[in-house]
Amino acid sequence: MNFRSFKYARNSHKITGFVCALFFLILSISGILLMHYDTLGLNEMEISGDYLPDRYFKVVSAEPEIQAIAVSPGPSPAIFIATLEGLYRSKDSGTTWEQLRSGLMNEKVRAIAINPEDPLTVYAGTVKGIFKSEDGGDNWTDWYEESSGLNHVDISDIAINPLNPDVIFAGAKGGLYISQDEGDSWELKFDGGLHPASKDVRYVRISPNARNLYVGTNKFIFKSVDGGNSWEKKWAEEFSETLDLVTLDTDPEFLYVGTKNGLFKSFNRGIVWIKDKTMIPEKIQRILVSPYNPSTLYLASETMVFYSEN
Repeated sequence: MNFRSFKYARNSHKITGFVCALFFLILSISGILLMHYDTLGLNEMEISGDYLPDRYFKVVSAEPEIQAIAVSPGPSPAIFIATLEGLYRSKDSGTTWEQLRSGLMNEKVRAIAINPEDPLTVYAGTVKGIFKSEDGGDNWTDWYEESSGLNHVDISDIAINPLNPDVIFAGAKGGLYISQDEGDSWELKFDGGLHPASKDVRYVRISPNARNLYVGTNKFIFKSVDGGNSWEKKWAEEFSETLDLVTLDTDPEFLYVGTKNGLFKSFNRGIVWIKDKTMIPEKIQRILVSPYNPSTLYLASETMVFYSEN
């Protein structure tokens, strides 16, 4: 009898037995985990990617970039924040937030508008059209896209006529659209006109008295005094590409424009512009007026927030 061959065979049987035992152990553990998948919270771990190593799973941005902010009127206001990773709402002054998903089929939200007479009616502008909620954002039951007249569905801004909420304006990469029936149908009102390269509408602003309508494009600012039927290019010599504009209910009309080189203001309907020299030159991305005191303005730059009470 060859004892050396017997020794090798015995060692081989040991290794085979160990491998088989390890296989059955892994199979048993897998079976237990599958039977108790929800109980052990594995579903949540799979979604969040907690069990994946860094080389397979990496959080690109823990804080999504904010595209727009809107606050509903009334004694119990809700705050809405639009991001390219979803729409969020807070009902406790920003202490807690919830993401709104029901019926909102696109999470890349760039604009928010709230009906001033009915705070439960909210519009969300996305890269795939406009969604509408009639219960404060809980459910989004209407979706406006090409079939409703929005031939360009990549929405950048939404504005509601403060005196007639049935009239809604939507800025898109292909121009400015207007709806006379709360969003059910849309009509193109501005496509750059004599300046076809300026049809990319970045923002839409309506004066508080609803007489003047402004659109900021990738090139210039345009103004309409007849509800969008005719347009005039404004202030091309003072500044070209602007980031935001606000108008105050004053006589004469006060205007503030945010640019890459700071804040510009006019106290005579834009006849004369003054660059604000009281602050460090900053890229002014957003200008907000307090709904409770029109003398209080807020400016948002890339790094800071400024405010003025006069």
